[in-house]
Amino acid sequence: DWHFVLFSHDSINNEMKLQIDESVLTEYPSFGPVVSPHPFLIGLLEGNTQFAIDEIGFWKRLLTTEEKATLYNSGSGLSYPFGL
Repeated sequence: DWHFVLFSHDSINNEMKLQIDESVLTEYPSFGPVVSPHPFLIGLLEGNTQFAIDEIGFWKRLLTTEEKATLYNSGSGLSYPFGL
């Protein structure tokens, strides 16, 4: 199965959100930067189960509702920039 995952940080309202497909799963106050000795990893390989990552995007601003809907594209996914 293909899933759209979006994590956002709103520094103005001090909130972080995690969205999977069309549902916002959590909203909670920001806790600031975290220092960890562990590497930052995206994806998972556990036993014989592998989760593939198709692509990753990084924006230094909050995406609009329309931009998020366009990226999700009703579950079919679109790449940014949308016009290319």
